[in-house]
Amino acid sequence: MSRILLVSYYYPPYPYGGALRFKSLFRHLKEKKHDVKLLTAGKEGYDEREKIIYVEDSFKRDEIKRGRGFLRSINPLPDTMIKWSWNVCMFIENNYDEYDRIVITAPPFSLPMFLSIRHSKEYLSKFILDVRDILYNGALRDYRMFFPKITDKKIERKIFEKFSTFTTNVNHQAHLLHKRYEVNVEVVLNNYDDEYNAKTVDIKHPAFVYTGKIDKIRFNEEMFSGFNEYLKTHEGFIYIAGEDNDSLLKKYLSKNIIYLKTLSREASEDLIYSADGGLMMHSFDIKDSKSVFSYKITDYSKYGKPIIYVGPKTEASKFISEKNIGICVNKKETNKIAEAFVLLYQNRDKFGNSQKYFDKPFINSILDL
Repeated sequence: MSRILLVSYYYPPYPYGGALRFKSLFRHLKEKKHDVKLLTAGKEGYDEREKIIYVEDSFKRDEIKRGRGFLRSINPLPDTMIKWSWNVCMFIENNYDEYDRIVITAPPFSLPMFLSIRHSKEYLSKFILDVRDILYNGALRDYRMFFPKITDKKIERKIFEKFSTFTTNVNHQAHLLHKRYEVNVEVVLNNYDDEYNAKTVDIKHPAFVYTGKIDKIRFNEEMFSGFNEYLKTHEGFIYIAGEDNDSLLKKYLSKNIIYLKTLSREASEDLIYSADGGLMMHSFDIKDSKSVFSYKITDYSKYGKPIIYVGPKTEASKFISEKNIGICVNKKETNKIAEAFVLLYQNRDKFGNSQKYFDKPFINSILDL
């Protein structure tokens, strides 16, 4: 039995990818009878029953309604979780000998930044860094000033010089980081959450569902234009559940495109379970699009739902196409979006079994401690 500390800023009830990845890993390591604790952001304290350590983040980023992208683009530091990361760094240093292995996730990159600046490669040898995004010149932010680009490059190099064990859920990130720093990064796919068994909800069919954030990265108007073209000759409904802080959906909503706002994790799963297919979209001009994967694939695959993907060629679209679990429409084929809705619904029972790719992927990986 090993003593393990998992560190993830994001954790349920936060309903999106990074949080769910570490929830699954936490459960997996508990099932192996390890002495494992998880540290995350929240009101300061310790949940003894769940073995969760909460470290408060005093920066109220959710209260910033406008300008978050601009703030991110000019910040010379890797993120705004800097105070939280410093406090976690101090916690790790004070409790270092209590753990045999420590697994941390990035973003936020400020935590591995502090650790790599303050400690040697030998000190960090018990760490595993799970990388879910690229810091330097990745999709995290646009550089509106040159200085943050310089600092990101230096910080990322420092991190990958000091840490020695890495995982990610995106093939392209593994290849890119190996090319930049000659490090080996193991690809470990996300694990779907099997703790909840969904139930059918009353929605109109044919039903296509989108769950997750709507923002400048996860949005394109072509999806909705294509769906409206589809509606000229067919019946159908899109149900959307998730954050839309920038009100990008407003002008597209109708009796056939229904916005349910943010639902609980369980309600989102009920919606997916009841639908005929899942939707994914990314901006066609997304920066570093090759590094884009999505937990939506995992969510839809749990219930075997085929996917319509509209966006640039990414790791996500490559996976969907190669595994035959949906239909991908890229920038040069937007006239085929309406056709994709027809084909997906007519052939919804003929796509590949997507569930198998996300069923316990931690087994026999570096994260299988």
